[in-house]
Amino acid sequence: MKTRFSSILAVVLVTSLAFPMGVLAGEVQFNPKGMDISVAFPSTGLHTDANVSSFIDSGVTYAINGGFFDAYYSTSAGYSYPDNAPRIFGPIIQDGDLINGGFTHNMVGFTSSGDVLIDRVTVTPMFYRNGSKDGSQIWVTNQLYTEGYSVSLMTDDFKNSFTVPTGATTVTVSNGVVTNINTNATQQVASGTTMLVFNSERVNMLRSYNAFLNVGDKITYGVDYTSTQNGNWNNVETAVTGGKILVMNGQNVGYDSSSYNVEFANEANQMDNASAARSYLGVKSNGEIILGTTTGTFPNIAANLVSAGCVSAISLDGGASSMLYANGSFQTSAGRNLAAILTFSGGTTTTTTTTTTNTTTTSTTTSSSATAQATAQATASKVLVDGSNVAFEAYNIGGSNYFKLRDLAEVLSGTNAKFSVSWDGANKAIAVNTGDAYTSVGGELATGDGQNKAATLSASTLYCNGTIQNLDAYTIDGNTYFKLRDLGQLIDFNVGWDSAQSLITITSSVGYDG
Repeated sequence: MKTRFSSILAVVLVTSLAFPMGVLAGEVQFNPKGMDISVAFPSTGLHTDANVSSFIDSGVTYAINGGFFDAYYSTSAGYSYPDNAPRIFGPIIQDGDLINGGFTHNMVGFTSSGDVLIDRVTVTPMFYRNGSKDGSQIWVTNQLYTEGYSVSLMTDDFKNSFTVPTGATTVTVSNGVVTNINTNATQQVASGTTMLVFNSERVNMLRSYNAFLNVGDKITYGVDYTSTQNGNWNNVETAVTGGKILVMNGQNVGYDSSSYNVEFANEANQMDNASAARSYLGVKSNGEIILGTTTGTFPNIAANLVSAGCVSAISLDGGASSMLYANGSFQTSAGRNLAAILTFSGGTTTTTTTTTTNTTTTSTTTSSSATAQATAQATASKVLVDGSNVAFEAYNIGGSNYFKLRDLAEVLSGTNAKFSVSWDGANKAIAVNTGDAYTSVGGELATGDGQNKAATLSASTLYCNGTIQNLDAYTIDGNTYFKLRDLGQLIDFNVGWDSAQSLITITSSVGYDG
């Protein structure tokens, strides 16, 4: 059962913050009481990813990106768990059940009574045999480890097949009873069942004591939680794993690397002076929470949250995974497919202030008119960049092709038409500088689903070499797309069209010729 709190008040405040990639960023502040709180996944289940728009239900009021996952697996190599898949790393609790992970992590959880807990938590899944009160430890849920003594619990939340470690034995449990034991390398959990995966050394040890499971044994599951602040995690209904804890007991601990944040001590992008795209969740003493995205260092973000009245706060996955959704639109669009998001549904919004970009400066260029709402047809044409075939997620709107700015920056990096893309905090706009090297942020050249989409005219502001540009742009599934020929003229690369072959050509060594 999803978390449902008692009140129906949700007060919202959206504020503007500087964020890279030209995507609106900000904060939403509301009281979660009376809301359904859940972790949403792609329809393909755990350890898969998808465009976040495809798994935000129509009833969702607010959403932010969830736990950390492997965003850098090879999509071209084909899905294979656990070797090549968008694996979610830390624990996730859904409907009161641990459906992913184990061990010790920083987490944010929501209890059935309305408490929001942020803490460092040791999560230990257990199984109990034939009514015994003495449980046996499971290492993790819906994850696999190669260590010989590992035991994993796989549930039907994980919908794909998987390869168990060499020598492992699997035990299928249906309706609380062991129904099958086998040693097949490839497995899949049937709907309504669970599967225990015992690695070889654990199997050998249990069999040496004549203690391995048998068909017909009765099995129940549980989880032991131990937290630094001694919060009642047994009452948590929904939870995701975060990154650095930023605020604890009203104090800024964003710089801490010895207790709460020990595992981040040697990560370059987690250092005190490392500024990057961040997502975060803060809790105020009155029960309101703040969801936000920005660019900054953890200590500075934590200081701002303390000033806003937060008594606890935690960072979530950042970089291109940063995403914030409020009241039907993206305040910050994810730069890549995501594997999980934290959602808040229902409640009554009483106040909303929408983030806007600065569009008051006079434009020095003009573009053709565009309609506020349009149908974006997935571009089926082949695209050659300097003679090489490149797969883009591109769309045709009103007879013109629209591309993502960072996709083009990625493929033109190192050519005569190279350009950088960044966020201009002073003007709250996308900044493009021709001739500068491009720095990848992850998520470039992600493939689409080939389907037509709804497109909304974008208010994104773009500066090129310090001068504001007035270019047609559309938001499609939370991402901003610009007209290819406009970008060709702006950056000065050639755009060609061969109607006989339905072929788009982009040539970096030849300037734009109209």
